[in-house]
Amino acid sequence: MGDAARRLRFLTALLSGLTGRSNRFPHGKVASKLQNTGIAESTVDLQESIAESSTESGTESGTESGTDTGTESGTESGTESGTDTGTDTGTESGTESGTESGTESGTESGTESGTDTGTESGTESGTESGTESGTESGTESGAESGTDTGTESGTESGTDTGTESGTESGTDTGTESGTESGTESGTESGTDTGTESGTESGTESGTDTGTESGTESGTESGTGSGTESGTDTGTESGTESGTESGTDTGTESGTESGTESGTESGTDTGTESGTDTGTESGTESGTDTGTESGTESGIDTGTESGTESGTESGTESGAESGTDTGTESGTESGTESGTESGTESDTESGAESGTESGTESGTDTGTESGTESGTESGTESGTESGTDTGTESGTDTGTESGTESGTESGTDTGTDTGTESGTDTGTESGTESGTDTGTESGTESGTESGTDTGTESGTESGTDTGTESGTDTGTESGTDTGTESGTESGTESGTESGTESGTESGADSGTDTGTESGTDTGTESGTDTGTESGTESGTESGTDTGTESGTDTGTESGTESGTDTGTESGTESGTESGTDTGTESGTESGTESGTESGTESGTESSTESSTEFGTESGTESSTESSTESGTESGTESGTESGTESGTESSTESGTESGTESGTESGTESGTESGTESGTESGTDTGTESGTESGTDTGTDTGTESGTESGTESGTDTGTESGTESGTDTGTDTGTESGTESGTESGTDTGTESGTESGTDTGTDTGTESGTDTGVMLGVITKQKSIK
Repeated sequence: MGDAARRLRFLTALLSGLTGRSNRFPHGKVASKLQNTGIAESTVDLQESIAESSTESGTESGTESGTDTGTESGTESGTESGTDTGTDTGTESGTESGTESGTESGTESGTESGTDTGTESGTESGTESGTESGTESGTESGAESGTDTGTESGTESGTDTGTESGTESGTDTGTESGTESGTESGTESGTDTGTESGTESGTESGTDTGTESGTESGTESGTGSGTESGTDTGTESGTESGTESGTDTGTESGTESGTESGTESGTDTGTESGTDTGTESGTESGTDTGTESGTESGIDTGTESGTESGTESGTESGAESGTDTGTESGTESGTESGTESGTESDTESGAESGTESGTESGTDTGTESGTESGTESGTESGTESGTDTGTESGTDTGTESGTESGTESGTDTGTDTGTESGTDTGTESGTESGTDTGTESGTESGTESGTDTGTESGTESGTDTGTESGTDTGTESGTDTGTESGTESGTESGTESGTESGTESGADSGTDTGTESGTDTGTESGTDTGTESGTESGTESGTDTGTESGTDTGTESGTESGTDTGTESGTESGTESGTDTGTESGTESGTESGTESGTESGTESSTESSTEFGTESGTESSTESSTESGTESGTESGTESGTESGTESSTESGTESGTESGTESGTESGTESGTESGTESGTDTGTESGTESGTDTGTDTGTESGTESGTESGTDTGTESGTESGTDTGTDTGTESGTESGTESGTDTGTESGTESGTDTGTDTGTESGTDTGVMLGVITKQKSIK
C-alpha cells in the first residue's frame, strides 16, 4: 500500500478522534477492519509484513513479524516473531519468538522462545525457552528452559531447567533441574536436581539431588542426595545422602548417610551413617555409625559406633563403641568402649573402657578402665584403673589406680595409687600413694606418700612423706617429711622435716628441721633448725638455729643461733648469737653476740658483743663491746667498749672505752677513755682520758686527761691535764696542767701550770705557774710567777 496508504490511515484515525465516527472514509483493508469490528487502532506505525490467516478480535498495538494462524481475542502490545497457532484470549505484552499451539487466557509479559502447547491461564512474566505442554494457571516470573508437562497452579519465580510432569500448586522460587512427577503443594526455594515422585507439601529451601518417592510435608532447607521413601513431616536442614524408609517427624539439621527404617520424632543435628531401626524421639547432634535397635528419647550429641539395644532417655554427647545393654537416663558425653550392664542415671563425659555393673547417679567425666561395683553418686572426671568397691558421692577428677573401699564424699582431683579405707569428705587434688585410714575433710593438692591416721580438715598443697597422727586444720603447701602429732591450724608453705608436737596456728613458709613443742601462732618464712618450746606469735623470716623458750610476738628476719628465753615484741633483722633473757620491743638490725637481760625498746643497728642488762630506748648504730647496765635513750653511733651504768640521753658518735656512770644528755663525738660519773649536757668532740665527776654543760673540743670535778659551762678547746674542781664558764684555748678550784669566766689562751683558787674574769694569754688566790680583772699578756 506504500506511503499513500499510511497517509490515509493517519487521516482516518485523526478524523475518527475528532468526529467520533469510524466508517466515514472507508479505504482498503484498514477501512474494512475498522468498519467491521468497531475497534479503533491507536498505533501510528503498525507493521504487518508476515501473512496472517487467523481470527483476530482483540486489540493489537505491538509488533508482529511471525506467523499467526490461531485465534486471538485478547490484547497484544508486545513483540511477536514466532509461530502462533493456538488460542489467545489473554493479555500479552511480552516478547514471543517461539512456537505456541496451546490455549492462553492469562497475562503474559515475559519472554517466550520455547514451545508451548499447553493450557495457560495464569500470569507469566518470566523467561520461558523450554517445552510446555501442561496446564498452567499459576503465577510464573522465573526462568524456565526445561520440559513441563504437568499441572501448575502455584507460584514459580525460580529457575526451572528440569522435567516436570507432576502436579504443582505450591510456591517455587528455587532452581530445579531434576525430574518431578509427583505432587507438590509446598514452598520450594532451594536447588532440586534429583528425582521426585512422591508427595510434597512442605517447605524446601535446600539442595536436593536424591530420589524421593515418599511423603514429605515438613520443612527442608538442607542438602539431600539420598533415597527417601518414607514419611517425612519434620524439619530438615542438614545433609542427607543415605536411605530413609522410616517415619521422620522430627527436626534434622545434621548429616545422614546411613540407613534409617525406624521412627524418628526428635531433633537430629549430628552425623549418622549407621543402621537405625529403633525408635528415636530425643535430640541427636553427634556422630552415629553404629547399630541402634533400642529406644532413645534423650539427647545424643556424641559419637556412637557400637551396639545399643538398651533404653536411653538421658543426654549423650560422648563417643560410644562398646556394648550397652543397660538402662541410661543420665548425661553422657565421654568415650565408652567397655561393657555396661548397670543402671546409669548420672552425668558421664569421660572415657570408660572397663566393666561397670554398679549403680551410678553422679557425674562422670573421667577415664575409667578398672572394675567398679560400688555405688557412685558424686562427680568423677579423673582416671580410674583400680578397684573401687566403696561408696563415692563426692567429686573425683583425679587419677586412681589404687584400692578404695572407704567412703568418699569430698572432691578428689589428684592421683591416688595407695590404699584408702578412711573417710574422705574434703577436697583432694594432689598425689597420694601412701596409706590413708584417717578422716580427711580439708583441701589437699600436694603429694602424700606417708602414713596418715590423724584428722585433717585444713588445706594441704605441699609434699607430705612423713607420719601424721595429729589434728591438722590449717593450710599446708610446703614439704613435710617429719613427724607431726600436735595440732596445726595455721598456714605452712615451707619445708618441715623436724618433730612437731606443739600447737601451731600461724603462717610458716620457711624451713623447719628442728624440734617444736611450744605454741606457734605467728608468721614464719625463715629457716628454723633449733629447738622451740616457747610461745611465738610474731613474724619470723630469718634463720633460727638456737634455743627459744621465751615469748616472741615481734618481727624477726635476722639470724638467731643463741639462746632466747626473754620476751620479744619488736623488729629484729640482725644477727643474734648471744643469750637474750630480757624484754625487747624495739627495732634491732645489728649484730648481737653478747648477753642481754635488760629492757630494750629503742632502735639498734649496731654491733653488740657486750653485756646489757639495763634499759635502752634510744637509737644505737655503734659498735658495743662494753658492759651496760644503765639507762640509755639517746643516739649512739660510736664505738663503746667500756663500762656504762649511768643515764644517757645524749648523742654519741665518738669512741668510748672508759667507765661511765654519770648522766649524759649532750653531744659526744670525741674519744673517751677515762672515768665519767658526772653530769654532761654539753658538746664534747675532744679527747678525754681523765676522770670527770663534775658538771659539764659547755663545749669541749680539746684534750682532757686530768681530773675534773667542777662545773664547766664554757668553751674548752685547749689541753687540760691538771685537776679542776672549780667553776669554769669562760673560754679555755690554752694549756692547763695545774690545779684549778676557783672561778673562771674569762678568756684563757695561755699556759697554766700553777694553782688557781681565785676568781678570774680577765684575759690570760701569758704563762702562769704560780699560785693565784686573788681576783683578776685585767689582762695578763706576759709571764707571771706568783708566789
